[in-house]
Amino acid sequence: MRDQLKAISHRPEKFRLTIAWLTITLSSLLIAAAIKPTNASELFLVFAKEQKQEKPVLQIPISYGEEFVLTYLHSYSKFPVHEHYRLISASQIELTRIVQRASQCSDIIFSQVNLREDGWLEMVPKNRITNEISFVAGSPDLGNHKVQVGLKQWRLSDWYEGGDVVVIRAEEH
Repeated sequence: MRDQLKAISHRPEKFRLTIAWLTITLSSLLIAAAIKPTNASELFLVFAKEQKQEKPVLQIPISYGEEFVLTYLHSYSKFPVHEHYRLISASQIELTRIVQRASQCSDIIFSQVNLREDGWLEMVPKNRITNEISFVAGSPDLGNHKVQVGLKQWRLSDWYEGGDVVVIRAEEH
């Protein structure tokens, strides 16, 4: 009986040691996860005013495979156009679909065009991979270009004036 009591009395100490070991291990893992290696690079959508501009006017964090949306008012119909892009790599941006009220994209060949229940056209372009997107910025009342990544949206007229050349590309920093 005395041996049984002795065995029971050692269990709380063993239990405390196990809990202490688990606490130290978990704390170490959490600290290691929070510390970013110095050689790790981050990916950004970079917005410049010209192809050769050294300093970007805007940088937005993004991940590989993440979608971003360029929205603007069409110059002719004045209806919004939503161009959906996906980042494939730091040098490849894919136009995945365009959603708008009317089909006025004559320079793009579409593999699929669907009329949605809400009356909007959803067009899937064929082979639209590029290393950068460029266009002429419109004013807030004409064009009103915006970019959305995740749930956050940026109005490009906060950085560009109407007539500026907007260049969007991905870069690792």
